[in-house]
Amino acid sequence: MDSLIQALEEGSSVSLVGDRCIGKMSVLKNFEQKARTMARTVVLLRGEGSEAASLSAFVAAITGNACADCADPAADRLAAWVDSVGLPGLPPVLLLDEAEIFLRKFEYRFFERLRGLLDRLCLVLATHQPIDLVFEQLGRGSPFDNKLRIERLGLLESAAAEQLVRRGEGKLDGEDQALMRRWAGHHPYFLQLLGYRLAEARRHGKSREWAVDQARSNAYPRLRQLWKTLRDKDKQALRNVATGGFPSTNSALRLRGLLDENGRLFGEVLRQWLEEEDEA
Repeated sequence: MDSLIQALEEGSSVSLVGDRCIGKMSVLKNFEQKARTMARTVVLLRGEGSEAASLSAFVAAITGNACADCADPAADRLAAWVDSVGLPGLPPVLLLDEAEIFLRKFEYRFFERLRGLLDRLCLVLATHQPIDLVFEQLGRGSPFDNKLRIERLGLLESAAAEQLVRRGEGKLDGEDQALMRRWAGHHPYFLQLLGYRLAEARRHGKSREWAVDQARSNAYPRLRQLWKTLRDKDKQALRNVATGGFPSTNSALRLRGLLDENGRLFGEVLRQWLEEEDEA
């Protein structure tokens, strides 16, 4: 959040990169609120929303006005909006979650034009992959090359993870909270997943083991999906940490939140999944 605010104050745009369910949308929503308190016009759009149906729908969702469904008229309409709502030293802010969908669907020419607006517009693109890889898969170079600050979203800081665990106080006991710390570490998605299941178990008179089993049923498909995005060398690095007990220096896995700051698996859920996956 500090990095995003600094970028906003400097007039920079940002590429926010993080795996699914790591908390990109939560960061964008909080940043949206903060930017509004700084007298900025802010628009937050999602690639999974109706605004991704067409380039015309995208621009209409931002500006409130329709335009032709092709690159240059859409860029012209967006540029007119930027100039109309921006104030001296206070450019508008455009936040795009699941931005890969927009990047893959809309004309490349539109993004070339969008690049030209970055001196008058603060743009934050939240994606699962680095933007250059998204365009590489499309057989193109990124039109935003050297124009975006890259910020990676991984594990929560220790204090934030502990704050999340303590949201269960009054519903979860000390053993439940200790289990959350072991099982999910500082990972926001898995912390919330197990915490929810533990609270559900309390409500319905179920055991702690039932809660863990239910959490696994949601966690394992998510980990399988994540596994498919890893390089072979990264998969082997995770296996080595899980089986050998020695920390890894793999910075890519640390940045993605699969390893903690000490080079160990972020939580017990990942170790358990790796063991079961290898057995299968």
